[in-house]
Amino acid sequence: MDPARSPRSSFAPCPRDRAPAGRAAATPTHEAVRTAATIDEASRSGAAPRVPRPALTLACGPLPIGRVFPIVDAGLVIGRGSECGLVVNDERVSRQHVRIRVAGGVWMIDDLGSRNGTWVDGRRLAAPWRGVPRSLRIGACVFVPIADTGAQPPATFVESDGTVAGFALREAWQRIDAAATGGLALHLRGESGSGKEVAARRYHAACAHRGAFVAVNCAAIPSELAERILFGARRGAFSGAVADVDGLIQAAHGGTLFLDEIGELPAAVQAKLLRVLECREVTPLGANRPTPVEFALVTATHRDLAAEIGVGTFRADLFYRIAGFTVVIPPLRERGEELAVHIARELGAMPGTAVPSPEFVEACALRRWDGNVRELRASVRRAATEAALRRETHLRAEDLPAQDAVAAQRGADPLADPEVVEAALRRYDGNISACARGLGVHRNQLRRWIDRLRLARAATAT
Repeated sequence: MDPARSPRSSFAPCPRDRAPAGRAAATPTHEAVRTAATIDEASRSGAAPRVPRPALTLACGPLPIGRVFPIVDAGLVIGRGSECGLVVNDERVSRQHVRIRVAGGVWMIDDLGSRNGTWVDGRRLAAPWRGVPRSLRIGACVFVPIADTGAQPPATFVESDGTVAGFALREAWQRIDAAATGGLALHLRGESGSGKEVAARRYHAACAHRGAFVAVNCAAIPSELAERILFGARRGAFSGAVADVDGLIQAAHGGTLFLDEIGELPAAVQAKLLRVLECREVTPLGANRPTPVEFALVTATHRDLAAEIGVGTFRADLFYRIAGFTVVIPPLRERGEELAVHIARELGAMPGTAVPSPEFVEACALRRWDGNVRELRASVRRAATEAALRRETHLRAEDLPAQDAVAAQRGADPLADPEVVEAALRRYDGNISACARGLGVHRNQLRRWIDRLRLARAATAT
């Protein structure tokens, strides 16, 4: 039977399967955050470790998507029968369809002799399943397993400002809010497209500085212009300087400066930036006197800056100045509960009435999404276009674009695998611009990657 034509399901979790209300984790004081920023909150407060609360979230099925179904110690039985902990009124679902238990982080999934089968990670169960799943499909419904919903699960994954945040991302945001209210510089680590700028803007909204939010993509700044763009210049400082021009640091005075991909800054600029952060004053090119500046600082990178220090491409003193409070933004593949919301939003913004099939949502849950939310949105738009060309409204799993070797590498750091960069250079006959487009990076960033590869090899040779 076509899942698109199966009757709409309804869910009715029994009271006995509701997770008991727990005590909220204690909020760390600002002083505790200042003195031990990288220590776990529970350890700082002396509280006993909180027991994880696993659950299923609805990714495809009746609205509202994103509904959370806790899995208690006794487990959860899903089926059409009223005796089940989670009742699904779907003719493709058996009376007692599947039992799920979680112990020690291991999920135990047993099909209870269902007529149409239970699908875990895209495969139909032929025997009891043990492990950590990424998707569960029964009938026309797809669930995404969640290892821990936290002490106080949110009622929705959509924030008041419209951003989407699941359990893992909310934990990161709690740390970001603590850094902002505590007046700490924030360092973000995360893959491209994971939402580092969204996190930086959240920090700006929560901090005491009410000036402008100035975002700088350090990877896109040409090395020879970086100093002038960041610190400004005075008239006559160089040929063509006919007027005084403030830099982006001066533009952030009274607000927040966000330096994205800070690891791409040239060494000379790193030294001058360190001086600005320590003295809270900036000296434009050609100026005799420094100008006082005051701003909140957020830096971000997808690199391991500690490793960059080892090969001499990033200053250790600057690293210790910016990385005192580090927050890792989890990639989309670790935030599966957000998938359905992102898909629905993207389809809702497009003309037509496209609807994702259960198989489409399942395929999305199983992808790595190296490009994170940015890649997901583009893939959903493409899938909707493919369905429209067939004059259909339901998106199929095969409508997703194929993940070739080059696309799979775009979310990773090519420096981690020099062969990727070298293969791309050979493919494009050494053309830097064409190679950069093929890798999905800025050409200036590619040039700096090539320089780093040379440095790393020289360090290995010595």
